[in-house]
Amino acid sequence: QRSGATVRASQAFMHDVLAALPSAALVADAQGQVLLANRDAARLFEAGEPDELRGLALPRLLLELETTPPADWSATLATLVPGARPFAVEARRPGAADVVVHAAAVASQGQRRLLVTVADLTPVRAAERQREEALAFVSHDLRAPLHAMLLLMDLAETDGADPARAAELLASLRQQARRALDLSEGFVRHAQLDLQPLVRRPVAVRALLAQAVADQQVAAQAAGVELGSEPGPEVTAALDAPLVVRALGNLLSNAIRHSPRGEAVTLSATRPDGRRLGLTVMDRGPGLAKAQHAQLARGEEGLRPHDAVGVGLGLRFVQRVAQRHGGRLVASPGPDGIGACMELELDTPDAAGEVAPPAP
Repeated sequence: QRSGATVRASQAFMHDVLAALPSAALVADAQGQVLLANRDAARLFEAGEPDELRGLALPRLLLELETTPPADWSATLATLVPGARPFAVEARRPGAADVVVHAAAVASQGQRRLLVTVADLTPVRAAERQREEALAFVSHDLRAPLHAMLLLMDLAETDGADPARAAELLASLRQQARRALDLSEGFVRHAQLDLQPLVRRPVAVRALLAQAVADQQVAAQAAGVELGSEPGPEVTAALDAPLVVRALGNLLSNAIRHSPRGEAVTLSATRPDGRRLGLTVMDRGPGLAKAQHAQLARGEEGLRPHDAVGVGLGLRFVQRVAQRHGGRLVASPGPDGIGACMELELDTPDAAGEVAPPAP
């Protein structure tokens, strides 16, 4: 009786431990049959209750998690020894987030038991993205206005004798300093983009385009590129203007950087109905390769700051802004097959109508 009570107490303790773990966890016997599982494990393997997993083959359950290369779970679990380092591998359940699987052998009541935990890697991936975005912000977004300020100061040394010219250069310098400050404040908003709701306010679309173009004029002049906007519809839409202006700034900056001298970059807007707003940046550069189009089609997963093929700098932020507005970023060749056409599609109701809730 005392031995039975000890076993029951041990099982109750293990049950409580598994229930308290912040990730999916399962305990199996030496042959790989599940003895205990917690609710996170039940959700992961689509069981109604944890007890529904009892008696199932652990290796077969783990085959539902895709690994590269495919893991031989039966062989892996058979080689685990109590006290040895746990086996760990990253995996993915189709249609779900990345996870990391830890498998270890433990000795309990003189018997070998298998303990497997499956932890969501979403927080880790989010931390990695934040680090990459911080590097991209310093090396890309913030560098542009600072470089423009240096150019303006160099011009002031050579052209500043004329008071009118000096005043013009000072005004441009002040504009770029303000832009650098706005970008810094915008980066803080970007870092909190998924944590805070959008601040939708009525915005005149033409004024929005004019602001985005004005922010990039110095860079366009330095690159010998003509930058302008088409008037577009005289409409007012409900959107988060600072986020959208920065998204357009990223698109314009990329277009300017990839455009030959003497060519033009244009920003235009279309309003096909009362909800959709299309903001399009068109250039006459080399356009996007098939691999780059494929990356954009994959969404955030396909974009990384400092991407070697050149589509990751700033475009990830553009996509996230579009998604928060219930839209998307669409890339296509120019009308005659030359250059790139980047359209920021947004769900932006008329300001006079009901403001749509932020996209999840």
